[in-house]
Amino acid sequence: KCTDGATQPLRGQTSCIEADNSMLIMGGAAALAVIALTVMYKNSQKQKPAPKQRRKKRPPEGKQRRSRPPKGKRRKRPPSSD
Repeated sequence: KCTDGATQPLRGQTSCIEADNSMLIMGGAAALAVIALTVMYKNSQKQKPAPKQRRKKRPPEGKQRRSRPPKGKRRKRPPSSD
């Protein structure tokens, strides 16, 4: 017969199986570690990507931008008809 806190093993085994709480504690710790790692991984995936560089807006192909005259030079006015 087995002592208190132990169970009878399957037929053919000669030793008693003692109640072992350390396995439950180790299993719980392993489960907590897996959950913590999963949470850390999910948080690392949520990081925002780097902002995109701002580009100058290009006019559509058909439209060409009017070139600006250089500073200091004025456009000639058409002769006024008086």
